[in-house]
Amino acid sequence: MDQPEKMRPLQAMTVTAVMAFGTLAKPLYSPVLMLLLLIPNRSFSGKRAAWVFRAFVLVMFIWCVVSVLLPGAYETTWTGDDRFEDVSTPGQLAAILADPFGVGLTPLRALWKDQVYYLRNGIAQWAYLGNNGFLNRLWLWLLLIVCPLCTTGEKRRGTALLTPWRRIFLGGIALGAELLFAYALYLTSSPVGGTELMGMQSRYFIPVWSLMALAIMWPEIIRKRM
Repeated sequence: MDQPEKMRPLQAMTVTAVMAFGTLAKPLYSPVLMLLLLIPNRSFSGKRAAWVFRAFVLVMFIWCVVSVLLPGAYETTWTGDDRFEDVSTPGQLAAILADPFGVGLTPLRALWKDQVYYLRNGIAQWAYLGNNGFLNRLWLWLLLIVCPLCTTGEKRRGTALLTPWRRIFLGGIALGAELLFAYALYLTSSPVGGTELMGMQSRYFIPVWSLMALAIMWPEIIRKRM
């Protein structure tokens, strides 16, 4: 978005590939590829090139999401994660389809109920190594300091980078990734028809916390005064 020259095809393919390969450890982070859709038309040789690039990004996004269905690392969870009790992926899916507004909304209710823990009190928790209140606070303070740096120089462009549309877009990407996690874990790791969301950990929010912070950041005029 910053470079004055037009984006070359090799650049476009490279940046997309790097972001796609960055989701291999957790394909459910694939919505971060949508960040590439924010690159403006002026960065391309023309509108047609811009839309071809966006179509390429969407294809890569679909490829990343569908990769969890390919034989390999996630094959053992297709029928249910055997680390948890009373789980059955086909059974849970059937329960959701039978009661979409009851069982189907359970992951959303669980996220809302424990949002303070997921977003603040448990973000320093790493798998089974416990939690640290000091690190939780330190992480959040670092975000408050670092995230505004992402918008440095926005007036040089004559406009604000964090427009209302972009804030919604950033927040949507972060929320989309977490919803994928919630529903994936409800399907594979939670008791069939249960009211609990098993396997969800606060550390899953860390990679998208910066997007959340940018989405709710103070307006530019307030940041300038501060």
